[in-house]
This record gives sequence, C-alpha cells and structure tokens, in this order.
Amino acid sequence: MHSPIDALRDGDTTIDLRKGLKYTSFSDTMLCAPFRGYIIKVKKKLQKAIEAGKRLSDIAGAIKETATKFPKTDNLMHPNSRFIGDIGEYIKEHHHNPGREVMVNSASKIGTAEYEHDIYYAWFMDYYATKIAIEMIEDRWKPRSYKFPIPEHWDGEDIPDIRSYKWRQ
Repeated sequence: MHSPIDALRDGDTTIDLRKGLKYTSFSDTMLCAPFRGYIIKVKKKLQKAIEAGKRLSDIAGAIKETATKFPKTDNLMHPNSRFIGDIGEYIKEHHHNPGREVMVNSASKIGTAEYEHDIYYAWFMDYYATKIAIEMIEDRWKPRSYKFPIPEHWDGEDIPDIRSYKWRQ
C-alpha cells in the first residue's frame, strides 16, 4: 500500500490514514494536511446534498399534488397517451395490493406523461409495444406470469389470448 497522498491522487478505494503521518488521532488526521482540504470539500458536498434533500422533500410534496391532476385521459393530446392512460386507469381500478399500488400507479402515470411530452421515449415505447405484439402473435412471448393474477389483488379481466383475437378485416 502506498502513501495516503498517493492513494487520494490515484483514487484508491481504501486509504491508510496513519501511514507516514506523525498524528495518531482520527480528528488530527482529518484536520491536518494533507486531508484537511479534502475533508472540507467532502463536507461541503455532503452539506449541499443534505440541504438539497430537505428542499427535495418540499418539491416531492408539490409533485405529489401535481401528480393527482396529471395525467388524465381528458387532458392528453396524443391518442397513444390516452390509450396508455386508459389502461392505467383500468389497472388502478382493478388492482388491489396496498403494498404495490403506489409503484403500479406511478409507473402508469410516468409512462403516460413520458409518451405525451417526449417523442424520444415515445418512440421506444412504440418499439417495445410493436415488438411484444409481434412476439405474441408468433407465440414466443408468453403473456401470463406464473400464479398471477392473484384473486385478492386483481378483479379485472385476464390478459386476452392474442392468437384468438379477432383482427380487423
């Protein structure tokens, strides 16, 4: 192992703080050269992160309030966004698992919002949807998870078998 200064410079994951230094206490090591400046920088970043975290909780409250208003199928412009929103609303109505509701409902809202406002991600969603549909038609994608839906968590329709779906003529 090399000196602490070399370790800092080289980005080592561990540093022997006492090697080559006359100081023995941890606080002496932290507060004296060559580590004092490094510790001050780290503490400043940590302080900023804590302050940002505090502000983030305020922001999270505002986001939560806004999320209850958006997205809704009646305030979306893109037809596919509306479709994603309708599916999300259906899932929200029929999915009953308190431990997973926030995640399931949030994923639906995030997907709807991203599709509505960001063509970059919308293209990838279209790509996924198209590829999955083709794989289902080709009978390579298996649409049912094992042992799901669990009746106490789902009271909606089961996933239809796409192979027997009546296609438009």
